Amino acid sequence: MNNVLNGFNVNEVTLHTNDEFEVGMAVCIDENCEAVRPADNERFVGICTAVNGEYISVTFTGILTVPYSGTEMYTGYNPLTAAADGNIRFSVSSSTEYYVISFDEDKKLMTFLLK
Repeated sequence: MNNVLNGFNVNEVTLHTNDEFEVGMAVCIDENCEAVRPADNERFVGICTAVNGEYISVTFTGILTVPYSGTEMYTGYNPLTAAADGNIRFSVSSSTEYYVISFDEDKKLMTFLLK
């Protein structure tokens, strides 16, 4: 049986940004409450789910399918962090774990629970 979990418990806001974002990229928030791209290996707070000029929608919680970088990924709890390309990646140095529900190595997409 196939289940579609995208959209479960999603909480979103719209934020202004001066950075370039694409849907699925990791997001941080600066001291002015604006969306910024995280640095490589930085903890992220949300995922960009829509872009409209200088504004983006940012999801803070829920189940999402996003692109990932790197070669390692596992189902279950993974230490994840932002990658230099804006995607999310597995990082043993990350202290924050997220539950990866599934991933597709060929398409480089993963479905995970953002908390």
